[in-house]
Amino acid sequence: MGIRLEILALEQLLLEPETRKNDGLLKQLLSDDFVEFGAVGKSWTKAEVIAALTSQIFVKRTIVDFSLRVLADGVVLATYLCRHQK
Repeated sequence: MGIRLEILALEQLLLEPETRKNDGLLKQLLSDDFVEFGAVGKSWTKAEVIAALTSQIFVKRTIVDFSLRVLADGVVLATYLCRHQK
């Protein structure tokens, strides 16, 4: 599996209800220096993302327009839109 498909699969795993409510799994999946940047420019730390994911009411989502850029050895930037499914 190429790096693009591997990262996409991991991002999709973060959309699953079993993952979103599992604090321990989220801590394993996200790097300690993880930062998420939202579409409006707001950023969230690993701790903030985990707190939000574990407390949210589940809404089914899909990833669209997925793109991956390798920034350095072992460092990638994944960008995409996350759409709520109806």
